[in-house]
Amino acid sequence: MRKHEKVLSLRAKVERRIAWEPPTSGWMKMNTDGASRGNPGLATAGGVLRDENGRWVHGFALNIGICSAPLAELWGVYYGLCMAWEGRVTRLVVEVDSKGLASPSYSSTEKRIELPTVGRITRSHYL
Repeated sequence: MRKHEKVLSLRAKVERRIAWEPPTSGWMKMNTDGASRGNPGLATAGGVLRDENGRWVHGFALNIGICSAPLAELWGVYYGLCMAWEGRVTRLVVEVDSKGLASPSYSSTEKRIELPTVGRITRSHYL
């Protein structure tokens, strides 16, 4: 093959429109995300809390240190829930983009590692 020739993929490209969906009237919505550079690696998490009209209520960004990508996701959810609790939010929809956190197929090995960590975080802050 010559340098100027392109390799064509036989896979069809599927485009989907993705948009934020507001919560039901009287509710708030929290979107969080976490990521690590490497797994484990330097990690960050962030999130936003919006009202039913999409107005920004509160947000956060965290430098976590070194951890796995799933744990960074959990830190984002945890910190977001703390933010909502302190803001006295009583009706909250939590939205994450991590299939691992939202899916029952989250591997049992990851659960054994991550969930006790969440318990330690919670106990150290609230008990």
